[in-house]
Amino acid sequence: MDLKTMDLKTIDLNKIINTIKNKYGIEIKELEKKRSVYKLISDRNNIFCLKEVNHNFSRFKWLSSFLLYLKEKGFLNCPLLIKDNQNQFYFNVNKHKYYYLTNWIEGNECKIDEIENALNSIELLCEFHRKALGFNSKQLPYEEAKLIKEYIKKKDDIIRYKNLIMSKKIMSYFDILYIETFDTQMALAEKSLIYLLNSNYRNLNKNAIKNKVICHNSFYYQNIIKSDNTLYLIDFDKIIYETVEYDLGKFIQRMMFRKSYNWQFDKAKLLIDKYCKCYGNNIDYKLLLSIIIYPHKFWKLGNKKYDKKKNLEESYYIRRLKKIITNNLSILNFINEFDKYYINKNI
Repeated sequence: MDLKTMDLKTIDLNKIINTIKNKYGIEIKELEKKRSVYKLISDRNNIFCLKEVNHNFSRFKWLSSFLLYLKEKGFLNCPLLIKDNQNQFYFNVNKHKYYYLTNWIEGNECKIDEIENALNSIELLCEFHRKALGFNSKQLPYEEAKLIKEYIKKKDDIIRYKNLIMSKKIMSYFDILYIETFDTQMALAEKSLIYLLNSNYRNLNKNAIKNKVICHNSFYYQNIIKSDNTLYLIDFDKIIYETVEYDLGKFIQRMMFRKSYNWQFDKAKLLIDKYCKCYGNNIDYKLLLSIIIYPHKFWKLGNKKYDKKKNLEESYYIRRLKKIITNNLSILNFINEFDKYYINKNI
């Protein structure tokens, strides 16, 4: 058997191979780690995807039903779970790890730096939102006023990181940089929160929960596979009930930090207008802007450094913080252009 980049710390290889053989009748001859999944090639040269899930089973047992729901609604741009010989979709080799199989989608991660691919990805997201609407499961997570609680907590975290740094007798270079850009990032967090509180988010969030509006919650190029000229969406383990602006805003924010987009409002406008045209309903632009501009990356960096205490090279933290700092002025210009075009225009 050819084993490439196998992560033996997270997978009991022999048990899984034997389980797949016994439960699915599939003899595995090759297995290769691909990001968070495993590519399996059988002795008949059929290719499968093996996904490991570390959640409690109740947190993802809805997945097979959800993917079938998408298929019934006409969304065919995703894989389906494969049943074993006892009509089960999942198997486990210990109490804490579950696995499932799908067919492997042969293709590459979508190159979203190309605007045409980005626009097609937006169309895929819109179609997913439309077709996923109405899926009902008691196991799917949701939270009333989720974003408001999240933004306030992260803002408090950032203040706590500052206080932690200021209590140090000796500061690192990263500490100094974090303090120097603190006021700018805090102002951005406050501005984002103002847009959020002045939006219709509370009602939209309640309606999303009531009407079963689904967000993918991990929509980015790693989970968009381009095969020939067709885009496929994968990795649905994190879906939640939430307003559609949540997916759209997070996607655009991540795009804007890429060099090819660099907080250019005209490019964001293309993506937003594409979504609105496809979705057919108005979106809340104040809510969308609040999601796009929230200093999540600044918070996340502090969270890694001061809470999770990730043992990473200091250069890693410094490089990422400098990238955030270099975008400060561009983000402010972006806010002004967005506000002028989408928000003040609609007053």
